[in-house]
Amino acid sequence: MLRLLLAWRRLLRASALLLVCCFGTPAFAGEPLEPRLILLLRTPGDEDTMVRLRADLTDGGWRVLEIRPDPRSEREPLETIAERERASAGVRVDAASQSVKLWVQRDEGAIVEDFAARGEPSSGHVLALRVAESLRARGLLLPAAEPAPLETPPPTVVPKARETAPSSGTPPSRDGATFALELGPGLAVSPGSLEAYAALDTGIRLSWGKVWSVSALALFPLSRQSIAAGEGEARISTTVVGGTLEAEWSDWSFGGIRSGLGAGASFSSMSGRATSGYQGTDDTVNAFAALLRNSFHVNLGKQLRLRTAVLLGLTFPEVRVAFGDREVASWGRPFGVGSIALEASAP
Repeated sequence: MLRLLLAWRRLLRASALLLVCCFGTPAFAGEPLEPRLILLLRTPGDEDTMVRLRADLTDGGWRVLEIRPDPRSEREPLETIAERERASAGVRVDAASQSVKLWVQRDEGAIVEDFAARGEPSSGHVLALRVAESLRARGLLLPAAEPAPLETPPPTVVPKARETAPSSGTPPSRDGATFALELGPGLAVSPGSLEAYAALDTGIRLSWGKVWSVSALALFPLSRQSIAAGEGEARISTTVVGGTLEAEWSDWSFGGIRSGLGAGASFSSMSGRATSGYQGTDDTVNAFAALLRNSFHVNLGKQLRLRTAVLLGLTFPEVRVAFGDREVASWGRPFGVGSIALEASAP
């Protein structure tokens, strides 16, 4: 009889072993839980709490298992789902009531805690903080590991270069667009029996980068030209306006050279005083002007330059002065203006 019982027990053990080998180890309530696995049972509206809690748990050495909202999981107790997933702890947030439930499996028995944060600002963060404090109080939330300090050689002290104030010849900064005003005296000349006249050279310049610039210029007469003959005397006053596109093709620390082409117009106002037998008249002649300008500038400061320029031009048509049927003078084919001016850039 004893031998029959022993044989029967051996047969049961062999059958159990065969079932395990064929179908794997069955999950049942007595199976050991993973000690550092925590279940986060997600519910609608729990994002604020879960984001903060997930960061605390990851730093504390927990492996996090999240289960998305599901109607079946909402009806099951938290501890049932946690045991089925072999988690040693579980958290479920009720965003509507601003509360959270914590379940922790311990050797001395499971622990269940409920936390609420009704009416408190940032309730999601408050709930996450209370769960973390509860785990930390039981020694279940480990502090984040700090990396071991590395031995580094003592820093090498490099002497800093002594800063010096910019010299008066420092060119203005031209990394972006700069705006400048130009003003100075000039002298305009043209072959054709009219003497030179003094002019005021004015301009507005817009520069970008270190090469290109656009200028609007105007030459206002400071004196009048005159010519006299037997028929009488004529006095002429000429204004030139225009614009140029220029390139700074030579750049040094103390200055540079620009050249450019442009176009504009000349306006010549004439008044005549006739002798006996003739009649004096006033007239204004407008003409198109093609322009070529070359300039050299010296840096006087960060926003100030001194520049000299030579402007050459041709008028279409040529400006003519006639006494009766006789032409006595002309202007504009060609004309030239030499000037010296200060160029002040906007700070």
